[in-house]
Amino acid sequence: MAPRFLAGPAGLRTAVLRPLHDASWSSVPYPASSGLCLRAPDSRVFLLYEPDTWSSPLWTFTAYARANDEVPRWSMTFTGQTPPEIVADVAEATARLHRQDSDSVVFGSSSSGPDPMRLFARLNWRPGSSPGGDHLTEPNALADFHHRTGVDPHREPEGLTERWLATGDCGAEETWFASASTATPLVLVHALARAITDPTPVSRDHLDHVHPNATIRPNQLLATAPRPTTAPAQQRADARQQAIGQPTAPAPQADHANGRTGAHPDHNRAASRTPPPGTRRRR
Repeated sequence: MAPRFLAGPAGLRTAVLRPLHDASWSSVPYPASSGLCLRAPDSRVFLLYEPDTWSSPLWTFTAYARANDEVPRWSMTFTGQTPPEIVADVAEATARLHRQDSDSVVFGSSSSGPDPMRLFARLNWRPGSSPGGDHLTEPNALADFHHRTGVDPHREPEGLTERWLATGDCGAEETWFASASTATPLVLVHALARAITDPTPVSRDHLDHVHPNATIRPNQLLATAPRPTTAPAQQRADARQQAIGQPTAPAPQADHANGRTGAHPDHNRAASRTPPPGTRRRR
């Protein structure tokens, strides 16, 4: 099914962990019964998996300037509804970059390099702006990518704000969130953007968390399952606003000229649902 940012979650934990295991990342003790933590060979970069903690993201990458530091230099987070293929692609990019030069993972430039916003713009995601920064919205208003300005980096380790934020709809009227803090190397933020926009179809064993707008082919279902009933567009938008915590703009009207759901007449629907800082802590 495609696009992958509408595919919702799946039990593919191994796909996320495999590139790190292949790069000799090791497990470290973790108190949660079903959680785990992987550590890079230099003990400065970690991946934390927390399935039992609803106040935190499901997946968290952290990098520390020194192995014994307590406050991370940067972090990337993914909530439980995030399609695992997106997390796996970021894990693979992190492992690959760490093998090439571990310092570039910890201290890589967060201001120069490939522009992730330009990648979305090339795919006709609509630009928007708000007092908190700029964002781009998928043509059917089902996903966003935000670049926040005026972020206090000292508040980011507490999960109170973030520099980069991606959101996407999935089935069952749910929303996923992925974030990256200010000091995250831009090459990894770009890897996140590539992972979100990758056109490669993905498979699911059920459709409970697949957005109704996803395109599905029979061979992309690992098991036969009924397709969820499509809620009216305004109901889906209202549900997403409730998850994000912002008021909802009216649902977009049909664009009969191109046969798809068009932009809201004021071309600013995404701005009306800009997630508040700290959304990355929601599961």
